Amino acid sequence: MLFRSRKEVPDALIAEFRRAMDTYAVAVIRHDGPFTDEQHVGFTRRLGPLQKMKMLTMVGNSTSRLAYPELIDVGNLDVDGKLLPDDDRRRAYNRGNLLWHTDVSFDANRATLSLLAAHRIPPVGADTEFADTRAAYDALPEAIKKRIEGLVVEHSVWHSRALGGMSDVSEAEKATRPPSHHRLVHRSEEHTSELQSQSTISYA
Repeated sequence: MLFRSRKEVPDALIAEFRRAMDTYAVAVIRHDGPFTDEQHVGFTRRLGPLQKMKMLTMVGNSTSRLAYPELIDVGNLDVDGKLLPDDDRRRAYNRGNLLWHTDVSFDANRATLSLLAAHRIPPVGADTEFADTRAAYDALPEAIKKRIEGLVVEHSVWHSRALGGMSDVSEAEKATRPPSHHRLVHRSEEHTSELQSQSTISYA
């Protein structure tokens, strides 16, 4: 999928993108130039309401290096483009993202889609991996499907942060993102034939 700016993306292409996501769960957008933050936010706004980043309010009200609150910074740089110290709490918070997880499952209003954009990547390694939980669910024995149908599980962002080594979280910080509860097996409201398992190593 190739486009030059958000103004040049017709509604038909947005619909095609949605269908691709419904079918494959992961899509790659090919771009013929650097993908700006404006284009990033502009394209995702075409797909629905966006959630705003709350990480800074959870780890000390730091200043974001990004101009749009809808962009979630998972990098390791400060506002001046310098590497964050290893003991910086923002870096400790982001280590939880290294675990297998479903994006924003810890929020009461779960994310439907996530659009990732890399501006600078290491020359080797650092792959982003994906798992299709629909296929995992389909592969389950029928007895297990029946057993987990209707179950509700708790999702907490602080569980993954603790697994990532962030152990000094105050009760006030935890209160900025309380746990949420979702069905373990989620059926898409728009596409009722599709099921998604929402249990993850990070948040379940």
